[in-house]
Amino acid sequence: MKKGVFDRFRSLPIGRSAPLIGPVLGDLIRYLVAVVVLPAFGYALGLRAHGGRPAPAGACLLTMFFAFCLSWVFVPPGALMHEPGVVQGTAFVALFPLRFGTSMITSKETPPAVLACRRRT
Repeated sequence: MKKGVFDRFRSLPIGRSAPLIGPVLGDLIRYLVAVVVLPAFGYALGLRAHGGRPAPAGACLLTMFFAFCLSWVFVPPGALMHEPGVVQGTAFVALFPLRFGTSMITSKETPPAVLACRRRT
């Protein structure tokens, strides 16, 4: 936007939403590649999913749907803020708390009382 790309798009015979929908669909293709490659490598390394094939396929579809929805959350701020660094910083601050809700940092068996939503006895 800063270099006049959207001004050039306005002069072309394309839909007004195409410059915003295009990157989101490009992200969806990137998510699809990741969802195909990651389980393939896991399978090659010997990891097997419990519950047959529908459970992992559903998990992959749910992950892609969540990522697609989350990418649309950042389209309006990206259109309003004209600096890419500001958009990236805002997205980092917004997504940072989500990382602590996973089991990447601590074990699932002993979460803090705030995250577990239960009282310790």
